[in-house]
Amino acid sequence: MENLKRSRKHFFVFGSLIALFGIGIFCYPFFKTKVVEYQEEKKVAQFFEISSQEKENIIDKKEKINTTQKEPYIGILEIPLLNLKKGFYKIDDVNNNVNRNIQVIKGSDMPNVVNGTFILAGHSGSGVYSHFKNLYKLSLNDDLYIYYGENKYSYKIVDIYDVEKNGKVKIKRDGNQTYLVLITCRYNTNKQIVIIAELLSKEKY
Repeated sequence: MENLKRSRKHFFVFGSLIALFGIGIFCYPFFKTKVVEYQEEKKVAQFFEISSQEKENIIDKKEKINTTQKEPYIGILEIPLLNLKKGFYKIDDVNNNVNRNIQVIKGSDMPNVVNGTFILAGHSGSGVYSHFKNLYKLSLNDDLYIYYGENKYSYKIVDIYDVEKNGKVKIKRDGNQTYLVLITCRYNTNKQIVIIAELLSKEKY
């Protein structure tokens, strides 16, 4: 009888541990997402707290400042319709990649270049770093904003189209306009979504 009680006790403890392990596995993605979102909010807030002079130093002189991260964002992408505010790094920064962030594509013109094209890419899908997962919800005439240096750049979406996912993206543009381009994969397909937005205005923020 005593052995039976011990067996039941051991079985209960073992079962409880299995249940807790299962709950932990189930809840881990949720808590990881919340942690990433919280960290992102802090980084975005930090960007807007940096003085104008410090921003210029970061962009022009690559000066490091005393922050909680090795390198601060140099700019912020805002998509109001998607409730998205996500920072981006210098092109040559190790953090400038789609594995954890949105990526400034090499060869892009920065937002302050007149008649330039600023290109950002990000993951779609369901992962915690799929920052562009809802890009498919955007439509023509939706608003996009870039905060860079001392200025807020306001854009309006003028074209949306799909291209084959083959490592190359053809960007349709007018050489006399300044553009923001967003690129992501169309989830579970071999297509990529290309969103072209035209600059409407620039103002101090």
